[in-house]
This record gives sequence, structure tokens and C-alpha cells, in this order.
Amino acid sequence: MRPRLILLFVLLVLALPFTLPAADLKVSEDDVLRKIAEETRKKFNLPGLCIALLDGDRSVRVAAAGIRKVGDESAMKVQDLCHLGSCTKAMTATMIACVIRDTTLEWESTVADILPDIAKNAHEGYRKVTVRQLVNHTAGLPKDSRHMFGMSDKVSRTRNRRILFTKVLAEKPDSKPGEKYVYSNLGFMLAGLMAETVTRSSWRELMRKHLFEPLAMKSAGFGWPGKKDKVDQPWGHTSVFGLAKPIQHDNPEVLGPAGRVHCSVADWARFASLQMGHIPNGMKLTKDNLKEMLKDPVNNYSAGWIHVERPWAGGKARMHNGSNTMWYAVIWVAPEIDQAFLAVTNTGKANAFQACDSAISAMIVAEKQAAAKGG
Repeated sequence: MRPRLILLFVLLVLALPFTLPAADLKVSEDDVLRKIAEETRKKFNLPGLCIALLDGDRSVRVAAAGIRKVGDESAMKVQDLCHLGSCTKAMTATMIACVIRDTTLEWESTVADILPDIAKNAHEGYRKVTVRQLVNHTAGLPKDSRHMFGMSDKVSRTRNRRILFTKVLAEKPDSKPGEKYVYSNLGFMLAGLMAETVTRSSWRELMRKHLFEPLAMKSAGFGWPGKKDKVDQPWGHTSVFGLAKPIQHDNPEVLGPAGRVHCSVADWARFASLQMGHIPNGMKLTKDNLKEMLKDPVNNYSAGWIHVERPWAGGKARMHNGSNTMWYAVIWVAPEIDQAFLAVTNTGKANAFQACDSAISAMIVAEKQAAAKGG
């Protein structure tokens, strides 16, 4: 190559924005976090607990405590797959932002625009519902539907969603679309169906293509973790008369876009890093795309995130929790300090949220103390 061409090539490379590839995020086990995980697990009598502390796009510290399944001594490991429940919603919204970037789908696209065959028999109130209203919980849809259960496994998940919303949208809205915040799994399921329809791809294919592969989330998958009847991954637990009962079960398949993703906490942290604006090389999503996704929150909610002010976060932070009643997950993203805090336990017992929140609070305190000591 000629010297002038080499110089030109170097200048072009230097002009590109530098972002570490997702795979370069350093993952390490941490003694401070391990102590927090173990103390929290004992205090709240949890089967197991995985926690993570993310520093921007540089590193994530992880720890695990407890066991995978009550009645089995297999230890919970930091690499284990954890069910994220409704924390899936922010992932689905981000995938939709990617689809909007690449296709004719828009945040203001309506049910009638994208699903005319369903809309023609839908209640009039639902026809003008937009993608943004669906991911902001203002579409007038109830939380769930009796039609979700017992759907056929002989057709595709996408087909089942079409069948489901043919029935759901024919019913009267719970509230006038666009006027009231009502938390709704159905909203994200319908938004997912709209993305599936525009792309002619399944929600699972879209999640892999737009999120899991570019973010190097190699552990990410769907449904409850592990093989049937094996303890190769943690089991979820329900509470029966106060006793933990291990179970391998999940929400109905059709609910996927609203709450059926699992992954390791380190891979979940990769997604959190993206939410703080750290976009890996090779991912075409931009900060403006993310900003557009999150705009106009209703009741402090937009696109799978609850927006709050917290002194420890230096101002604005975002959080969400999720549970399929057998697991509990909590995430806090604090862009102002470029950190995120994550916790998941393999039980849906009544104090599971309190336990995860306690672990996250302990991580925040430990970070503040370390900063004060200059560590």
C-alpha cells in the first residue's frame, strides 16, 4: 500500500468513534460482592442469588451464593442462567428500536397500519393504538388475558400471538387508549407481534439478531433455564406453606416479548451497558435511537424502564423488576455515574424483591465507601 494511502487509512480509523466490542467487557468474580450475596441470601433465606456491578463498558464484577435447587447441593455459579421475567420488556423495546431503524415500522405506527386484518375486527378504540403506547403501558390493554393460556403448540408462537390478539382486541379497552397508565404484559406482546409482522421474522429471531449476537450475550435464551429434570442450571422455586418448592416452569410461550428471557448476570450487564449509551462496534443502533425510544415517559415509565431520581445515582436512574413467580430479578441503571447494579434470585417468594433490592443497596454502599477511601 502506498504511504499516502496508508496515512489516509490511519486518519479514517482514528476519526471513527472508539467503543470497545461487547466481548471485551472484563468479567471477574469479586470478594466484596460475594460477601454481599452470601449475607443477603442468608438474611432472606433464599435458595440462591446472583449479583453484578457494571462499570460502563469496561468491566463487570459478579458473585453468586446459595444453591441451584432446594434438595440438591449443586452450588449457584456466576455463569448460571437466570430468568429475568419482566426485565425482558426493556430488551423487547430495544429490539423494536432496531427494527424501527431498519424498516418502515415507527414508534407512532398503529395497529391498523401494521395489522389491518386484525384491526378490521378490533374494537374501534384499539385501531389507532401506537407502538409507543404499547411499550409505555397506555394502550388501554389489561395486564393479561384469559386467552393466553392453553394455546396450541401445533402452530408458531407468532401465529399464537395473532390468534390471541384477534380475540383480545375485539374486546372493549379497559381504559381509553392514550389516556391512562395500566401496566400490561399484553402491550409488549402486541408490540412484539407488530415487529414480527413487519420483518416476517419471529420475536426470538429478532432478539438474537438485534441484541444477543451484537452484544455477545452468548448465554441468552428463552423460557426456564436448563434441561428438563436436570440440575445443570438453577431451578425456580415457589412457596408452598412457607416452604420452597423447586419447579421448572414459566409463563405461557405467547408471553415471550413481555417476560421469557434468561441469561447470566454478566450477559445481562452487557445489555445494561448498552442502555447507558455504550454501543459496541458493529451494532448500528445509535444514542439518538435510544433517546427516542425512552422519550415521553408516562407515570415515569417508558420502553421497559421506570425513571427515577436518586442521589446515589447522581440524578436520573432507571430501574425495573421482573418475576415469573418462580424467580425475581431487579436492575438499576445509573448513566450519570456510568454504573449498573443487578440482582436475581431463584425464588418468587414474597420477600424476593426486598432481598434483591437489599443486595443492590449493599453494592451501592460498598462502592461509595470504596470511592471515599480512594479504592
